[in-house]
Amino acid sequence: MSAWRHYIGFYRTSSGKLTIAVAVAVVQALFVLPITWLVRYTFDRVLPAADLHRLVEAAAALLFLGIGGNALTLWTRSRILRITKRAVADLRVELIERCFDLPRSFYDAADRGRLHTTIVQDTERLDIMSNALIAQLLPALVTAVTLCGVLIFLNVRLFAVLLLAAPLLWLFNRKLAHSTGNTARQYHHSFEVFNSGVASVFQMMDVMRMQSAEQIELQRQRANIDDLRLTSAKTALMEAAYGMMHGTVNAVCAALILIVGGVAIAHRTMTAGQLLSFYAGVLLLNGSLGIIMSSIPSIIAGNESLTTLFDFLRIADRLPYSGKAQIDFEGRISLDSVSFGYGDELVLRNASLSIDAGTTVAIVGGNGSGKTTLAHLILGLYRPEVGQIYADGIAFDDIELTSMRRSISVVMQDTVLLSGTVRQNIAYGVPDATESEIAHAARLSTAWDFIEDLPQGFDTHVGENGVQLSGGQRQRVAIARALMRPSRLLILDEPTNHLDAGSVAQLVSNLNSVENRPTILLITHDMDLARTADVSYVLRDGACLPFELV
Repeated sequence: MSAWRHYIGFYRTSSGKLTIAVAVAVVQALFVLPITWLVRYTFDRVLPAADLHRLVEAAAALLFLGIGGNALTLWTRSRILRITKRAVADLRVELIERCFDLPRSFYDAADRGRLHTTIVQDTERLDIMSNALIAQLLPALVTAVTLCGVLIFLNVRLFAVLLLAAPLLWLFNRKLAHSTGNTARQYHHSFEVFNSGVASVFQMMDVMRMQSAEQIELQRQRANIDDLRLTSAKTALMEAAYGMMHGTVNAVCAALILIVGGVAIAHRTMTAGQLLSFYAGVLLLNGSLGIIMSSIPSIIAGNESLTTLFDFLRIADRLPYSGKAQIDFEGRISLDSVSFGYGDELVLRNASLSIDAGTTVAIVGGNGSGKTTLAHLILGLYRPEVGQIYADGIAFDDIELTSMRRSISVVMQDTVLLSGTVRQNIAYGVPDATESEIAHAARLSTAWDFIEDLPQGFDTHVGENGVQLSGGQRQRVAIARALMRPSRLLILDEPTNHLDAGSVAQLVSNLNSVENRPTILLITHDMDLARTADVSYVLRDGACLPFELV
């Protein structure tokens, strides 16, 4: 119920409009009253009298009521769709906001493919459920209740025959609803596994080929696809079972009504018009019940998705820091006796470090020594298990880090580019960037020369994650992106992985010459690059030690 209370909260601002739409649905349901009366009147009065004029009038009235009812239904559906689509859109925004609130440690352990499926597919199922519940089920229920009242008025005995179907409908629905819920959970899980599998094929394509693992991976994906096939077929079968159940009960009721009504006509206790008007009401009721029954599987599946989404929103993980202080960051960073590790294994042990504003500091060390971890700690992506980190002498615990990061530029060793143009990648995060600012960043990053040689220059598309560019070109574009906004601290993580020493030296020289030079943190295993720094530290056995380079 907590999930439903949370979701209903998105409809509070539209409650007035939703009430009006439901009220119109009630009015539309009342159209069944004159329809059944007109059928009875036509067969009992007009046809026996062979009154062609009244027959045309009755037909015209039935046509008007039918068109008017459909018009009101369309109007109601359009209004309700606007309301439900807005509610689902607001929920999607909240889910994305929650993604930003989750710490990096959460994503380290999470299955990102399943997270993607949860936010995309489960919100789509919730959208379908909302439409089925509000735009279909509720109006159909109002119409069905109204029709039941009309049918009781027309003939209590025949309505009693209809009531014989109620226990059957309840019994079948209870049985199928439980089975449908279980099937929906199985299908959702199978779809998540399939979605994650396809994503991994694209991400790991080169590795699969280099390892000659295509057939192994194909077998794994075939198993996922086969499981999805079975659960998908089972889900479709359950939905078909709802329709078959409804049709079977209707056929039994129609046969019983025909028998009881026929006997009544034979004994002259009922006219043909009364029987036909009752049948007309039953047909209208059957349509409403059909809508109700067909919406139930979507509602059950949507309820499962709503539970999944609510569980995601309730994840207890929070960002490592929650300070509120806004600071005018000058570029000074210090670590005081910091220890940090992943799981039970410590990467940093009692590490201390001091970086002065406007200096170039190099952190050297072998692979796995903790250099990148140190950068993540400085960015506030992780929280030390022991010790404290300071910016301009103020503890991270007190600082609003999102604001402070606007003064930090980072180029990690695993470069990530958007699937867009070179210009879009450089200007990412700076929507009002001018052409001159983009060009200036390209020159500082040493990317200008290769960009000019590209077929469309800055308008050249880089492909998915920059696949159309070389490793060095990607890194230059990433550096240009980092230099687009004024920063007080620039972190370069292993820049010589894709750039030669001369290019890195030129980059450092360019940065040293700019106005309001930022603090530069070079994380590297390249000793020649480290020699360009003002101060160097080495990470050894988890400790951060001053390092003299000769």
